[in-house]
Amino acid sequence: MNEFPEFPEFPDDLKLAFRQYREAHPDPEVSATFMPAVWQKIEARRRTMGSLAMFRHLAQTYVGFAVTAAIVLGVFVIPYFQDRQHLQISYAEVVANDYSQQEVAMAFTVPAAYQAPVPEEDPQ
Repeated sequence: MNEFPEFPEFPDDLKLAFRQYREAHPDPEVSATFMPAVWQKIEARRRTMGSLAMFRHLAQTYVGFAVTAAIVLGVFVIPYFQDRQHLQISYAEVVANDYSQQEVAMAFTVPAAYQAPVPEEDPQ
């Protein structure tokens, strides 16, 4: 007797495995208590997940506190303790002390002793 007629290409050892699985795990008998038992399992899982939700809420609260503390430190506390002398320099002084601009200007400056090459005349 072929137990799996829709799949005749199954090897015999696989059919044997299916048969043993079916014997080990028969279909549950449906009774009047089936749905209440399912809902009891669902409610038990919800209670377990509820305690995990509390931990997730606490973690989100602590992350929010940490982000707020980092912003307060970065915006108010750290600049207060930094050296403020460089903040009192005017923009013109910063530009005047910027040596990179002077180096670029010197790179494109033609020296006074430079003489342009004279093109040779064509003998034609």
